[in-house]
Amino acid sequence: RMKVISFGKERPVATCDNISCWSQNRRAVTVVTSGAGS
Repeated sequence: RMKVISFGKERPVATCDNISCWSQNRRAVTVVTSGAGS
């Protein structure tokens, strides 16, 4: 089972205020979890 979590304003990686920082903060994390049948 996979779950995608999007982060941005809630957990910024870069805190500067320009386009290169905004692109760093536009990301998603994929988490692989075990399912009920695993």
